[in-house]
Amino acid sequence: MNSALARGFSLLELLVAVAVLAMSLAMLYKAAGGVLQTSSAVQMQQTAAQVAQSLLNSRDYLPPAGWHENGSDAGIDWSVSSVPVPDVASSTPANPVRLHQVSVNLAWQGRSERVQWSIHTVLPEAVAASVPTSLSR
Repeated sequence: MNSALARGFSLLELLVAVAVLAMSLAMLYKAAGGVLQTSSAVQMQQTAAQVAQSLLNSRDYLPPAGWHENGSDAGIDWSVSSVPVPDVASSTPANPVRLHQVSVNLAWQGRSERVQWSIHTVLPEAVAASVPTSLSR
């Protein structure tokens, strides 16, 4: 009878082995979940950058009234606004090009809080096409 007990595992040993296995699986699950959440956050940041790039690429120049628009795309809320840049030149050229400071604001829901980005750039104002007098007939 003594030799039969020595060959098998006791119930306590089996419970300890199952507990160690459960803790290992829980840690592995937590690590994989963290990687997935980080991957999701990076994907939203890339989408936000693409939305901003698309908005800025949609205009080569701005109307004199500026650019004021908002919307939502791919789960990202965005707004665009512009203000004329003050002219600081002491001498004005014959055909000055006015510049507008453009602000693109992006916002989306992150894991625990709302994420907001602001991108600023400068775009020229549209200039009416004029034909030089030497070329007109």
